Amino acid sequence: MNDKKAGVFFSYISLLSSSILSILLTPLMLSEMGDVEYGLYQTISSFIGVLTILDFGSGVATTKYIAEFNLKQDKNGGNNYLAMAMVINGIISTVIVVVGAFFVFSIDSVYGKSFTSNQLVRAKVLAWMYIVNIVLTIYANLFQGVIIGFKRFALGNGIGFVKILIRYGLILLLLNCNLGAIAISLADIFASLVFLVIATVYTVRRLGAYPKLSKWDNKLFWASLTFSAALFLQSIVNQINNSVDKILLGSFLGGTAVAVYAVAMNIYMIYGSLSGAIRKVLLPDAIQLVSDKADGKRITDFVITGGRYQFIFVVYILCGFVLVGKEFLLLWVGENYGIAYYIAIILMIPTLFQLSQNVTETVLDAMGKRMGRSVILIVGAVVNVAITIVLVNKYGVIGAPIGTAISCVVASLIALNIYHKRVMNLSVLRMFYEICHKTLPCALLSMVPALIFNFLNLPSFFALVTKGIVFTVTYALLLWLIGLRPSEKQLVINLLNRGRNL
Repeated sequence: MNDKKAGVFFSYISLLSSSILSILLTPLMLSEMGDVEYGLYQTISSFIGVLTILDFGSGVATTKYIAEFNLKQDKNGGNNYLAMAMVINGIISTVIVVVGAFFVFSIDSVYGKSFTSNQLVRAKVLAWMYIVNIVLTIYANLFQGVIIGFKRFALGNGIGFVKILIRYGLILLLLNCNLGAIAISLADIFASLVFLVIATVYTVRRLGAYPKLSKWDNKLFWASLTFSAALFLQSIVNQINNSVDKILLGSFLGGTAVAVYAVAMNIYMIYGSLSGAIRKVLLPDAIQLVSDKADGKRITDFVITGGRYQFIFVVYILCGFVLVGKEFLLLWVGENYGIAYYIAIILMIPTLFQLSQNVTETVLDAMGKRMGRSVILIVGAVVNVAITIVLVNKYGVIGAPIGTAISCVVASLIALNIYHKRVMNLSVLRMFYEICHKTLPCALLSMVPALIFNFLNLPSFFALVTKGIVFTVTYALLLWLIGLRPSEKQLVINLLNRGRNL
């Protein structure tokens, strides 16, 4: 297995492990912490998590520029860039601490009406811990970006897997110490610190890449700043779309509503993250593609190749959740969270095609054309906030995902693809057709035999397992018979052969 395939493998293992452990531990966290404490943690993580936008996408930017210097075989230039990035990250970290302090002091005014005095004190402690973790993560992402830029995909994504195991292991251990939400924050800080140490040592000792400022390259600085500014706007969009709903619900309806919404968001985040494993390792290839001055057809083919693999996973998760989501949530967190099923579906359906084409982000990064994308999405995010405020006041918790879904369709599917067509000459209709060709019918048809069990009035656990197995087996068979291309089948065969040889 080459390094790129190993990197993708570790990405999926990390995502699946994180997803499974999150699912398994969420009921425990709710039980140990209670709805209010869990809602408190989710509210503060969303409130302070806004500060993560200030990292200016340091990991992605580092991958881009280190890969470009490696393509030119300019080691000194790469080390000089790394030194500049360290200086910039030092400034960013300082800004985060200062702005974070302002956020902490504003907790009383923002949540004074919905939280008790004791909860406000705990909220401030959690907020400071979250700020520490953000700073550690910024530097960890920087050095992981170097590793990926050197095409060491297996190690770069492998240490991410180690971080996940450490985080959830510590959460399990510390929850038994009756620390409440503080247990999660302590686990996050320690896992981030371990990640940072491993990535730094490997970068310096094995790759021979280290910060060495030979000159302050103003041209590189401004090019990097422009690219990072686009990533900054993208981070704003992500924070708004992923956090503003919980912030608004916490302010208008209290911690219990946030806890319900957070359960649905956990499902949605798992669903969304599964599409990112392939994209992370494609940036060096995209840089090579742009360096070769590839035309629109080659770029479209590149997006389709990655997009088909992504679509196969995300449509499976979506259709599977539609089938067994109610039973799963009943067994997972109980009847009080039944509305989370509908919240998750409202969030998941509009993003199906968006997630399947996110290889376009990688191409835009390689072209240095991310800014236009970010501007489009920031406008969509502002619309999302406005709609969400109105709908939450009118319909309660269910109004939040509706606002997010509307903004996703308008900004991500319509406006953004117009931009893709103009900038990279992407054949949008051909892209969607070939990504969904045969695979979408396979997923929809696979739901039919599983739906039959809805009429049998089976117990929740038995219905969950039976429908899940029937859907999975049917989907796999239909994919093999009619859904997969010959090259995709060959990849499956190769993976199976390697698995037998291990």
